[in-house]
Amino acid sequence: QYGLGLVVIFLPLVISGKVMASLVQIDQRIPIDFLLSFYNVPFAILGLWFFRSILLRLQSTPEKANLAVILLAITTAYWKYTTTDFSEITQTAFLLGALNAFLDPSPKKWRKISFWCALLVAIKIVFVLLLPIFAAFAWLEGRKGIVAKARFSRLFDFCIFLIPVGFLLASANYLRFGNPLETGYGSEASSFSWAFFQRDWFDYLFSTQRGIIPFNPILLFTLPGWFFVPLKHRSFARLCIGILITWFLAMCFWKSIQGGWCWGNRLLVPILPILFIPFAFVKIRSIASKVILFFLTL
Repeated sequence: QYGLGLVVIFLPLVISGKVMASLVQIDQRIPIDFLLSFYNVPFAILGLWFFRSILLRLQSTPEKANLAVILLAITTAYWKYTTTDFSEITQTAFLLGALNAFLDPSPKKWRKISFWCALLVAIKIVFVLLLPIFAAFAWLEGRKGIVAKARFSRLFDFCIFLIPVGFLLASANYLRFGNPLETGYGSEASSFSWAFFQRDWFDYLFSTQRGIIPFNPILLFTLPGWFFVPLKHRSFARLCIGILITWFLAMCFWKSIQGGWCWGNRLLVPILPILFIPFAFVKIRSIASKVILFFLTL
């Protein structure tokens, strides 16, 4: 269900846990679970580094970027999932890597975006839903009148890592299930319904059991920042909003009633830092804004 990425990450940890268990003669699940509980930590740090880099590229001051990193790390669900064996923080790091690459002024930035998107799909196949959005921006990027050759060149760069990874995943699916399109989800892969959306969209936002706002109230301070995005960063903002809408709708239309059967809403964790990005554009000068930020931080 989660591609081959987690196999690559988990395998050395599982082997190490088995070796430790054999040396001290204990149940192998104990050291394996212990080691797996830490695997998200380096990816969490990587995600925070990408997040800070994104804010700096959006002309945020280093001081404000550092504050945003601290707030994201300790006042949202980011910290909670850093200490679990769920893969959402790893997914988040790779998604932020792709967004950070999008802001790279290098003409070959789409190769970097392809690399991080390929890792993202390798971790969880459902992220193919976001690939058309990136592909559309690769095609449309640049000034009007740009020649088709340049557009196709960007699309080629975007596919340079995705195609090999896609072929590898399809081959693995065929070997496991006899069908290159079967990822292990079975009937769950098609468990999308308008009825599920009607049931979930409000709760995924405001429910005290699985709503992203109640579990991350500081977002109430950051979300107004979308209205103050500078003109030169509107393209990046449109990319972020496209990802947010696509992911939120996909998760609402899917059947999971508890948002992943976990603390809060696990399925929405990958977009949590994206929702926090507008913090870069929110002014924190008045006493009222500082009091509100302090209250929401608590």
